[in-house]
Amino acid sequence: MNPIPVQELRIGNAVINIENGERRVILCDMINLRQNHIPRENELGTYWTQERKESVWNDLGYNEAIQVTPEILIALGFEKDEGHLASDYELIIGRKTFGVSTQEDNATIYQSDVGMDWAEIGNVNTVHKLQNLIYALTGEELEIDLVKLALILTIDK
Repeated sequence: MNPIPVQELRIGNAVINIENGERRVILCDMINLRQNHIPRENELGTYWTQERKESVWNDLGYNEAIQVTPEILIALGFEKDEGHLASDYELIIGRKTFGVSTQEDNATIYQSDVGMDWAEIGNVNTVHKLQNLIYALTGEELEIDLVKLALILTIDK
């Protein structure tokens, strides 16, 4: 179990929400990012999502990160890249091209503007961090297909 600190999340981040042992892929919204978290006993680092129902806040579980894998990259719109030595997958957003080289539990991100060389810009291991990095560099959101992600992760949407 790897609960995500709420400070790492933005609206639109894809995460796995776990409630009563059930896992589902969701996109974060204002309710998920509510700062008034309720940690369970002995789990002080856990941030809880909550939903407003009949004037009572009900615990909806916690959010867990989605690990970056080749299958997940394809679902996020990256294409297999056979032509570059540095990256395995590539995504073009506007004039920027992003390359990703995947390792066991980490992905190295590269960026190139039109006509420029590749530059390593960082390492990420989760989808929400990849989303945040690309948004910070382009101002554009990654397209997220919850059904595809749920199928890859073999859980219900």
